[in-house]
Amino acid sequence: MKSCLFLAVLSILILGGVPGPPVVMATGGWLTLAPLPEPRQEVAVAALGGKVYVIGGIREDRSTADTVEAYDPATNRWQRVSPLPLPLHHTAAAAVQGKLY
Repeated sequence: MKSCLFLAVLSILILGGVPGPPVVMATGGWLTLAPLPEPRQEVAVAALGGKVYVIGGIREDRSTADTVEAYDPATNRWQRVSPLPLPLHHTAAAAVQGKLY
């Protein structure tokens, strides 16, 4: 349950258009997290293997992104991973049996 809540809060703060680095409530106070390297909206988000994946979306210049980035809460770092085969936005993502769809 804690990981689902973390994902929900992280998704809202990172992806919801809040300017500056995302801030989440932690036990005893607030934590500032690493900002998404490429701000986007209308992305797909899913958690897999302890990481949060942000997929596709619309960039600030209104172009569609093929970008996929993974956030590791253990290191508070983002990593760009293999891009989508084509740019997508307004889509969904899910993790099932160790795979990201």
